[in-house]
Amino acid sequence: MAEPTTIVGCYVFQFRVDYEQNKKLPIGEAVHSDVVSVGGHLWRVECFPRGYDEADNGEYVSIFFNHMSKSRRVRAIVEAFMMDRDGEPSTSDIRRICETFAISGDEGFNDSWGWSQFEEVTDVEKYFLIERHVTFHTISILRKEPGSLILQIPVMCWAQLLPSTDSDK
Repeated sequence: MAEPTTIVGCYVFQFRVDYEQNKKLPIGEAVHSDVVSVGGHLWRVECFPRGYDEADNGEYVSIFFNHMSKSRRVRAIVEAFMMDRDGEPSTSDIRRICETFAISGDEGFNDSWGWSQFEEVTDVEKYFLIERHVTFHTISILRKEPGSLILQIPVMCWAQLLPSTDSDK
């Protein structure tokens, strides 16, 4: 009989960026979230309002998840999406990765994963900009499986975990 999976941490993360203030940052320069702890691991979201990669000519917003812990590597499934102008999750633009995040600063290994082309700047400004800000959401559930630690974000779980809006009442 297989050993059961145990949930060891859960976190609903909202990262609100003053886009109007930061949209003129140089390509490759990030706005950072606060560092949060999920299941004993430290994490930070990095948003590049004009993109991470020079080759994209500042046409995309980039978003990366940075594993800040110096203790051990972790296998993670990370899901991210933006809130639209109606305050609803953009279900058509959900992004998901499954990678091993290295120990922070471990040479030759990635401690940061994400998307250099998360969303086109024109779409961010047209569909997601609310009162100068854009809002990113992630759902993080750290669970221990036999022999490994995995940070997992279930696809259909996020809508039930988000704070309710006035339209839900």
